[in-house]
Order: sequence, then C-alpha cells, then structure tokens
Amino acid sequence: MNLYAYAGNSPISFSDPFGLKECPPDCSPGEGPAPTRQEVVKQATKNANAIIAAFTLLEGGWRTVFGKLTKAAVTTPYGAAVQSADPEAFALRAQIARGQQVFRGGQFGASAAAEGQFWATESPLAAGFASRVGAATLGEGAPQFILGGTVAADATFVTRAAPGVGRNVGGALEIVVPSGSVRLDFFHMP
Repeated sequence: MNLYAYAGNSPISFSDPFGLKECPPDCSPGEGPAPTRQEVVKQATKNANAIIAAFTLLEGGWRTVFGKLTKAAVTTPYGAAVQSADPEAFALRAQIARGQQVFRGGQFGASAAAEGQFWATESPLAAGFASRVGAATLGEGAPQFILGGTVAADATFVTRAAPGVGRNVGGALEIVVPSGSVRLDFFHMP
C-alpha cells in the first residue's frame, strides 16, 4: 500500500478531483467523462480501507513478526483476542496507552484477580456492568472484589467489543491483556 500515490505521486503537478486518476492542475471535475457512482463508491471504499490500515499501523494494532505484518492478538483460554478495527476501539486503545485506569470485579473462588486478562474502563459496581462486558463470573449480585490499575507500558493488549457469555450480552468495549500485565493500584471489597 502506497499512502503517497495520490495524483500519480505528484500532487504539485496533478490533481485528483474524484480520487480516480490524476489530471493537470488546470482541469476541473467537469472535464472529461464523470466517473460512475459505482466507480466513486469503489474508490471511496478503497481510500477508507487505506486510511483504516494506516491508522491501525500508527496505533499499534499491527506488529511485525518474523518480518511479516501481523494483526495484534492476545492469546486467551478462549482463543485469540484480536484488535478491533472499530474507531471507538482505537480511541480506547490510545487512552489505555496513555495510562487510563482499568477495572475488573469478581467473586471469590470463581473469578481471576490480578492475573485476569479481561478488563473494562468502567466500575464493576455500575448497574448492568456484567451484562455489558459479558462477565462470566458476575451474576445478578454485586462483585465481592474490585481491582483497578493500569496496563503495563510494555504490555501487548487489544481493545474490542466484549463477547457475550451466557445471559450476559456483552458489547461494551473491553481491554484484553496477557495474564499479569496490569499494574494494580487498588484492591477493594465492597
């Protein structure tokens, strides 16, 4: 992908009014045959995909493994958690990288604590928390403990929509980290 290919890689000498082909600077969009709606939509989709790919690279959603560009993922007991291309997930990713606090809640004997891999940016005491984040071990009652901290600066992590678990529908954004990648700020028993 060449992000500098606009106007035949010569934006001073040419313009690209429809994003389809270069033309001399004195041409106007009305000259020559106008592109069809299908051509415009196809080019707009191509341009949008290039922008998303560039943003993904900049935000660290991709990494280089053995010289190949690979989508960032975190291994969990339920399979690989992959970075979402959703703009909200990227915005959250940037906040987490800047030190946004993360939380998780649980039940003694049933939930992971500091070693947990699935974290949220809202308090587990918020109404409907378990349903939004798909928390498997949080039932109808309040959590027995709450942890808060920040993702370690050198940790790999992904942000994505939480999958549903059982009756909990999920859908809220979550942060998935390798086990032990959150530096704890507090442990609270409500």
